[in-house]
Amino acid sequence: ISATTEDDIPEFDRNKVSLDVPPQAFGTGFTLITNISKMVGKLIL
Repeated sequence: ISATTEDDIPEFDRNKVSLDVPPQAFGTGFTLITNISKMVGKLIL
């Protein structure tokens, strides 16, 4: 059992760290969610 010190914790710069998500994946997911919400809206109305 080892004690965790501040040296063991990696420091992340919030300005430099970003999720590597390809634009087409985000676009497809966004379109899918939009289409589903439109269908649900039609069912409710």
